[in-house]
Amino acid sequence: MTASMQFRLRQALQLGYAATMVPAYRRFFSSANNVLQAQEQLLVRTLKANENSRYGRAFGFDAINSIEEFQNKVPIVDFEDLRPWVDDIAKGEKQVLTSEPVLMLERTSGSTGKNKLIPYTQGLLDQFSEATYAWQLDLMLHHPALIGTKSYWSISPSFDGEKTTTGGVPIGFEDDTEYFNPVMRWALNESMAVPASVKKLTDWHQWKLETSLHLIRSEDLGLISVWSPTFILSLFQFFTEHQKEIEQALDAKNRRRFSAAMQEGFCQAELLWPKLRLLSCWNDGVSAQFSGALRKHFPAVTLQGKGLMATEGVVTFPLLQHTKTQDPGGTNASDGLQGGVIAVNSHFFEFMPIDKMSDRPLLVHELRPNELYSPIITTAGGLYRYHLKDVVKCCGYTGRVPILEFIGKHDRVSDVCGEKLNASLFDTYLQQAKNKLGIEASFAMAAPQLGTPATYTLFIETNASPQLLDALTKSVEACLCESHHYKYARDLGQLSPLRWHRVTNGWSTFQTILLNAGTRLGDIKPTSLDARFNWHEIFGA
Repeated sequence: MTASMQFRLRQALQLGYAATMVPAYRRFFSSANNVLQAQEQLLVRTLKANENSRYGRAFGFDAINSIEEFQNKVPIVDFEDLRPWVDDIAKGEKQVLTSEPVLMLERTSGSTGKNKLIPYTQGLLDQFSEATYAWQLDLMLHHPALIGTKSYWSISPSFDGEKTTTGGVPIGFEDDTEYFNPVMRWALNESMAVPASVKKLTDWHQWKLETSLHLIRSEDLGLISVWSPTFILSLFQFFTEHQKEIEQALDAKNRRRFSAAMQEGFCQAELLWPKLRLLSCWNDGVSAQFSGALRKHFPAVTLQGKGLMATEGVVTFPLLQHTKTQDPGGTNASDGLQGGVIAVNSHFFEFMPIDKMSDRPLLVHELRPNELYSPIITTAGGLYRYHLKDVVKCCGYTGRVPILEFIGKHDRVSDVCGEKLNASLFDTYLQQAKNKLGIEASFAMAAPQLGTPATYTLFIETNASPQLLDALTKSVEACLCESHHYKYARDLGQLSPLRWHRVTNGWSTFQTILLNAGTRLGDIKPTSLDARFNWHEIFGA
């Protein structure tokens, strides 16, 4: 089959599954006009579907017919509250949290704490599809040139433990397409630039090589969808470090294309993929610091955020016409607002205000611009009033549906001596100081060190002068001292002032440490504060 015929076949397939997305797209905009009604109906359906589960019987789901009754009868929980229930699922017990069967248990990333296993049912997968369908169709409507092109969805091998529980329940997704229903997954696989078979590779170098070769050969690549921006940046680093090895494995045509794109060891991605229109990845929270590096590789490609799609459920998804994108040309101009729209047809949502006291969590229609909240979700996967412990900011509306920007984790706290240093707050102070002083850094992360007194060190990879770095740490330190707990520890002499230490290969070192600890490559998340104590030894501080 010729390349032209393959392109037309992909066009036909993609237009076919685009038609299946239209109902979800229309449902979202219909719900946007009556959010409260849509949310209450979704909640009641979810509870009635699971009233015969052990959890449903324990909390009387059969007698709940309103949001108020739900909030009065069902407690807010976190994973530790649910761990005994999930343990029973892992043992093979049925109808524990849900009436329908558990298909698998998905790990959280584990990069900031103890691994958790989240139950996945068909109902939960359908709820994910409700949001991803609307997102996918929005992409096609605003970038029709994507239709017929190939896509790359992050596929990384997993070397991190058992594939099933003791009770025989499967553990873990192997690639991003498993979030979608079988029809969409089949259509996507027909357009994949990198085959799913790479996930079976057991050597990191071989996986990177095979992934690189498949991507380079895909001249008609139109979409890249990964989670962390560092995922694609690490592949480009591999391009640079192993350019000769890659060239030797390519045919003459693709070797010429690759060599032309690699200008002085730096990948000009749009020379390699002239049909590339959109790169989807995290672009808020700590991940925002990598936008500049991505833009250098993709100067004319739309960079779109992922919204807030957690392992537990999808909170928000992006819409190009309503959320901020980085426009071609590398500017930060906007055709809308930062963030993603709440997936009101996927799960039932409540929001705990961060900065204001409230007798109860707020509902979707009660959120107000510029306020900070922590989402609480109820899903078809067996999470009821589950506190995600993320921090989001309401920054506008689509219809009556709030648009939320991800700020960080509510529970990412480093506490050596009572200072209760919050990672989201630290990131805000660090970014403000970097911007004020004009400091660019490819890696910046603080970590504690035990001692008398204890200290925090900012490990930073930058060309900035020592004088500027002194000013940076003093600026951040001044902001930290506005916190009662931190200042109290400083006043007592339990903490010394924040200091800095210059590093090289900061991100690759961070990544290697987490990979060796069992974290999957696609799950590694950048952070500006890590509570572990061994970074001083690793970075030689």
